[in-house]
Amino acid sequence: DHLCCGSAGRAAILHLAGLGRSRNDWLAAASTIASGLVERAAAAGDFRLPRGSADGHESDWGLMRGRTGIAWLAADLAGLELPSPLALELPSERTARRLEER
Repeated sequence: DHLCCGSAGRAAILHLAGLGRSRNDWLAAASTIASGLVERAAAAGDFRLPRGSADGHESDWGLMRGRTGIAWLAADLAGLELPSPLALELPSERTARRLEER
C-alpha cells in the first residue's frame, strides 16, 4: 500500500499526471485506487506495508514505504497545497503551477 511502489504510489502518479495533463479519467482512477486502499486497510485492520529490515524493526512511518506516504496521498487528493515527493518540485513551484491551473 506504500508510496514507493504500492497502491499509494500508483494513485499518486496517476493524480500528478492527471493534474499535469488535465485528464479527469486519470484523476478518477487515482481516487478509485486510493479508496480501494483505504477500504482494504479498514477491512484488514491495517495497511499492507513492507518488512524491510532483517530484524523486522523497520519503521512503518516512513514517507516512501510507510504510513506517512499514505497520509501525504490523502492530503494531496484532498487538495492541500503540498510539495510532491514524486515530482521533485519545490513547494513554491507547486503553488505556482496550481495558480496557473486556476
